[in-house]
Amino acid sequence: MRDESLPPTWALCRFDTIAHVISGKNQKDVESPSGEFPIYGSGGAFGRATAYLCEAGTTVIGRKGTINSPIFVNERFWNVDTAFGLCPINSEVLDPRFLYYFCRSFNFTTLDKSTTIPSLAKRDIEAITVPLAPPSEQKRIVAKIEELFSELEAGQESLRAARRQLGVYRQSLLKQAFEGKLTETWRAENPDKLESPAQLLARIQSAREARSGSKAKKVPPLVPFPASELVGNFSLPSEWVVLSYGDLCSVVRNGISQKPSGDSGYKIARISAVRPMAFDYDDYRFIDCDDSLAADYTLAVGDLVFTRYNGARRFVGVCAQFKGQEPRLYPDKLIRTRPDLPMLDPRYLEFALNCGLSRAWLETKIRTTAGQSGVSGGDVKAMPVPICSLPEQQEIVRLLDEQFEVIERNEREIDAALKRSEALRQAILKKAFTGQLVPQDPADEPASELLNRLRNKPL
Repeated sequence: MRDESLPPTWALCRFDTIAHVISGKNQKDVESPSGEFPIYGSGGAFGRATAYLCEAGTTVIGRKGTINSPIFVNERFWNVDTAFGLCPINSEVLDPRFLYYFCRSFNFTTLDKSTTIPSLAKRDIEAITVPLAPPSEQKRIVAKIEELFSELEAGQESLRAARRQLGVYRQSLLKQAFEGKLTETWRAENPDKLESPAQLLARIQSAREARSGSKAKKVPPLVPFPASELVGNFSLPSEWVVLSYGDLCSVVRNGISQKPSGDSGYKIARISAVRPMAFDYDDYRFIDCDDSLAADYTLAVGDLVFTRYNGARRFVGVCAQFKGQEPRLYPDKLIRTRPDLPMLDPRYLEFALNCGLSRAWLETKIRTTAGQSGVSGGDVKAMPVPICSLPEQQEIVRLLDEQFEVIERNEREIDAALKRSEALRQAILKKAFTGQLVPQDPADEPASELLNRLRNKPL
């Protein structure tokens, strides 16, 4: 079979004429602690077994659940039932790593005909058309791909390292901000805008009483959070005071327990909509409930929303400010809080409650049950939060927003560079399998002649 766009020494072959497609078996059927050979799936090695062997030089691709994730295995192994092993019938015809890189260039997801769990059929892989170069050119192509990929990977690792450093810098800024170091110079230059802890407490207490109204029950006096109950060593400016977060809020409430369903009704945020200092307004489902229930669980601009449960511990008890312009309900695995006092900047609290002494304390309250980690509304109420004068809060927010904008711009540039690098990787593979990556050698035996010569021999 010929393709005029390919070099004349190349041939087009059906996959099953040059390579085996080896199915696996369920891991529990053959796994043995004393087995001689490793078990591989699309995610790598994870056990040992003695049966259903693939030879060294086999490419593994995910067959079910995860597809199009080739890995190259350079040892004998047993393949699991959620993956296929792809290996040459004869290495004289097909270099194992040439096959591996072809698999990396091929989009196996185009073969997925399932409507539920992504999956591949053996017969569809066997019918793939493979552009086959002469054996010696295959080796040159593999060597060139690996040379270029090595350079790409070095560049990508530099970009990833730079991105990690930006993350470290972000955490450093937050640490400085909520230990008072970021505004140290500002305090020295603005003594008239500072308040003592006693003044802060008195003003906050007065605002709490005004918020409650004359007919409400008496508001208990504010008490600073006990220093002995803080977690870690935190040194704060003398003008700051640490309070329990619940004392600042008029509302701390779990969300609606009714399950979302359908594609109409009220929009309700998913648990994953809340991440540290970021609320994703596009991450929602629909819920059909009556208007009075919806009114009780509708977020207001300025609410700080916490995650109550999550499978990932790092996302438990984090919060984000709601600034949405359309009604949004929230589920029972989120907690709405409303710190509606005039001397509090919600953006300041959003920063403070996700880091420093607040986060360190909340980490000790996280409980894990059946794979889900969580905190209670009581934990959120009791969480310590450092408070300073409103002008200093606003200066901290200004400085953090200013620096975070720079960090985020750099992160976007790095992410774009990584995407360009990945696109270049695919471009290299495309060139490789259209005969444009390395020059042809007229002395190479054409792939078609090699196939004809070996046709009547065992492959």
